[in-house]
Amino acid sequence: MPDYNISTSNFPTGGTAGTAYSGNFVITNGGTLNGSSTITWNVYLSTNSTYDIGDTLIQSGTTPASNVGMSSPTITYNGIWPVAPDSYYIILVISATDDTNTGNNTRVSSALTVGVADYTITTPSFPTYGLINNTINGNFIITNTGGDIRGSTHHMEGLYVQ
Repeated sequence: MPDYNISTSNFPTGGTAGTAYSGNFVITNGGTLNGSSTITWNVYLSTNSTYDIGDTLIQSGTTPASNVGMSSPTITYNGIWPVAPDSYYIILVISATDDTNTGNNTRVSSALTVGVADYTITTPSFPTYGLINNTINGNFIITNTGGDIRGSTHHMEGLYVQ
């Protein structure tokens, strides 16, 4: 009989609240017979690592049945992180009516940190004077002190003096 499982998965690593993310996975028939039923897949966002009724559906779809040892094309999903910073989990769930072993139809990410960006400007360096109706150039460092994982950025800026 067919035995579908999620053979590979690539989860996002976390991010900033309210921003986009994506991931992907592959479904393989590890059973002893070719499959004949369409495989349904669902991707959920959860605040815990257990698939349950409180999870939020991110995306769903179907892929054709697979022969023994064969895999689906890579399935990509996309979502938007919630605006509330927290740890979240992405849960992948597959099902097919001819799947004989449903115990291997779920895959869960590790805890994914979603934070809020909080930028601080430090080390400003600008000339002490400027001419009216001219541009002055300087630099400063923007540091994210919030929970976002993107770190620091060095930035050059031109200012127009009126």
